[in-house]
Amino acid sequence: HCFEAAGLTGEVAVCGGGTGSEAWLQLFADALGRPLRLARGPEVGARGAALAAARRFGVAVDEAAWTAGTRWYEPRHDLEGHYRRYLDDVRSLRSSL
Repeated sequence: HCFEAAGLTGEVAVCGGGTGSEAWLQLFADALGRPLRLARGPEVGARGAALAAARRFGVAVDEAAWTAGTRWYEPRHDLEGHYRRYLDDVRSLRSSL
């Protein structure tokens, strides 16, 4: 819902936490209906901070190389209706609160 509200499209980069689980990553891709890109570790946050600083101070950095994923998970679109139904239920419940 947040991605839709913000007008975001395309793949989702993920890191940390549950990204050590292939099953969780696939479920997440399926539920979002979007491809997931597993960010290259370690120190993903530090890499992002370094890229932001480089951009701010005009230092040339190959951002594509620094942000390249290590794995991609494509959503299984045959499950989209299943997850959409639950999302609709959550939205309905939230509205009634």
